[in-house]
Amino acid sequence: MVQDLMHRRGEDSQAMRRERMHIPETVQDLWHRHGVATEILENYKVVEQRALTPTVQANHLLAAQLRGYAIECMKCIMMKLGISPLDWSQAVSLLDTYVLKAAWDTPMLPVTCACMIQLVKKFSKQETVPVDDLVRLMARVMVIPGIEMREITEEVLISHELTICQAINWQIDVMTVDRWILMFFTRFEILTGNALQMNIKETMFKVTHMLIMGESASLQFSHYSVALGVFFGFAAVHLIPEGPEGTLMQEVIASTIGILEAVTCSQLPIIEQAAHAVTQALTAMQRRQLAAA
Repeated sequence: MVQDLMHRRGEDSQAMRRERMHIPETVQDLWHRHGVATEILENYKVVEQRALTPTVQANHLLAAQLRGYAIECMKCIMMKLGISPLDWSQAVSLLDTYVLKAAWDTPMLPVTCACMIQLVKKFSKQETVPVDDLVRLMARVMVIPGIEMREITEEVLISHELTICQAINWQIDVMTVDRWILMFFTRFEILTGNALQMNIKETMFKVTHMLIMGESASLQFSHYSVALGVFFGFAAVHLIPEGPEGTLMQEVIASTIGILEAVTCSQLPIIEQAAHAVTQALTAMQRRQLAAA
């Protein structure tokens, strides 16, 4: 996908050399009104980097298989409760952040997942799930090999929520891949006046959800970099028509790269790294699926 684009832009780097795109003040004003101003994105990048920086208290990462079971169970529970996929994405991000920050206890994983669901509900100003209802759902759905379901009471949840919040420095408003994608969409549509087709958006979200199911967030595989790689690939394919190579095509590709750099607050080398990491992650997931079949 992105590799094809990089190939099509040609070997002549001199011809592709360009200044950063000038963003009209009217566009910048609209970005600001919609909460996607460049300075806001830059600040979110710093906040996310801080959130994903491991602390000395973190004793170990959550094993990939255990994490997979946990977030799949959270997804099932949240779907049954009518909680949106965007909120599930935030719960997964909170889990990944907490694991990087705390000397946490593996047998407490089901309780941790329950707390993530409640914290997301609280943050989005929704009513929290009655503890009895949550426990019943978890008893049916939260089946994690090797971990016995502990008794979950309101007191246990409140105490563990406090532990989680202190570990992540009360930063509940974590960035997610979904939020980054939506911000890119908004900036792109304001800048170009061109809404990406709905099926492209839906496919993009499916890909990002596959990625966060298979890979935990880290400084090397941040939510921003995942969103960056996926958005760039899909948007570039959408914007660049099929056609013969030549000066006109080079100009189209150069213009497209300029637009996407401006939209994502990034530069081409960083975008290429993100796209490469996404491609590697998808390939690894496909291999694991084939091996398990």
